[in-house]
Amino acid sequence: MINFLVTSEGLEEDLLTKTVIVLRPEDEELRSNLIEKIAKNDEILSDIESKILDQLLDTQTKED
Repeated sequence: MINFLVTSEGLEEDLLTKTVIVLRPEDEELRSNLIEKIAKNDEILSDIESKILDQLLDTQTKED
């Protein structure tokens, strides 16, 4: 089976990741941890934005 969605950039990133894992595993662990933190922070930011929008909408409906 051939995956036509693969890009040269994706393959380059995959090769780089595998090389770093072999040569500098501590750096790859740090990178992985940072990616996880970024994902969690993005989720928190999205939740906060939703709460702000809900409060603004609630305030507007109370004023009307």
